[in-house]
Amino acid sequence: MSNRLAADGHPLGSVGTVRNGSMPDPDNESHSGYRVDQIAALADASLTRYRHNVVTLHIGTNDLPGASEVDSAVARLRSPVNQITADVSDATVLVASLVVSTSSSEERFQGTYNQATRHIVSDAQAAGKSVAFVDMSSLATADLADPLHPNDSGHQKMADATTS
Repeated sequence: MSNRLAADGHPLGSVGTVRNGSMPDPDNESHSGYRVDQIAALADASLTRYRHNVVTLHIGTNDLPGASEVDSAVARLRSPVNQITADVSDATVLVASLVVSTSSSEERFQGTYNQATRHIVSDAQAAGKSVAFVDMSSLATADLADPLHPNDSGHQKMADATTS
């Protein structure tokens, strides 16, 4: 994604307390296994430490272990979207749908969660916030490294969706 943005005249610098990935600037705030509420709890510290102008959110998979969790996961997603748009009101927040999964406990609730994500984004837009929905439905099971995580082709498709 950073290469495409730089080629279009928009150099990108990644920020965060975690360094992972093979890209030249691997800083991020990615926390494998975290639920939405755990990510939200970290957001204020990151948002005050760094000056963000774009924030990408691809969160929620770990909140979908069963049907009883879907509604609470959706409710929890509103929190970081509202928190980020309040803390850095001039930033654009890109909220991604969940990618395909081969884990039945996540996949069967993914559609409900992704539809609710669209509504959260629409509500934020109606409130005048700079928030956009990023549709990750182009990923297929062949784009997965394991039941939940994208492989290189999946990451490329995610980058394509984010920059289109």
